Amino acid sequence: MSDGRNRRWGLGVALLLVGAVGCSDSPEQCSQADLGYFSFTTSFGTTGDLFRTETGTLVKVEKLSAVDPPQVAYRIERLTGEMVDLLIPESGYRFPVQTDSVYTFQMEDYDYPGGLLRGYSVVIWDAQGMFVAAAVSDLDPQRIVLRGPSPKDDEFPPGPGYPIDDLEVFFTDQGCSPRVVDTPFVRDITNWALEFKLGAARITLFNGERGAFAGYEAEVIRAQKITAKTQSANVPRMSYYLESKAAAARPRAGA
Repeated sequence: MSDGRNRRWGLGVALLLVGAVGCSDSPEQCSQADLGYFSFTTSFGTTGDLFRTETGTLVKVEKLSAVDPPQVAYRIERLTGEMVDLLIPESGYRFPVQTDSVYTFQMEDYDYPGGLLRGYSVVIWDAQGMFVAAAVSDLDPQRIVLRGPSPKDDEFPPGPGYPIDDLEVFFTDQGCSPRVVDTPFVRDITNWALEFKLGAARITLFNGERGAFAGYEAEVIRAQKITAKTQSANVPRMSYYLESKAAAARPRAGA
């Protein structure tokens, strides 16, 4: 996360947006466009109802340019010797992992009721069980993925919570004016922010911003309120990456 090659972390398909408006009376962050959102598929398929972990040796990380859109494949050799691929749309980002090392990948991919919105998360731990990185896309914090053992509602089943004890993430209104108005799919899009809190450490980040707190680094690739005209515009409102500082400082396979 520490150099320019990882500046744009947005994954998935961004909305086709027109009619952008200025925010001359608002901070610069209010007019910053999002960078897309994180998504993934796997070589064993995803159905919108996936919770799965894979532990094994990371064999290689390679860009698959022959597919459209291009993808990055993380090939994992299971303990049984079978191979499985975690496939992520190319964005320039690489997880802070190294080949010939053992990792556990926790993957969630759930459909929101109606099937028009999915939540995604991938969490990675090393062979010693230390947190390495996470990638998350959701409607709101813990709405679809990383809900924890005691979620506030019954839209989705209980599941894993945040991979870092006592971490809190908030999706907050920062008083921005709409950045986009009156497109074929949305009435307006307004930049919000994601706030990461761990103990006394707290950081607030807008679209495209990154920062460090309490031994971790975060980058927000999307934090925006979307007022949709049609259900087809119900894409994730928030998406971010989180890495341990120790992992972020190491070389990245496939970079």
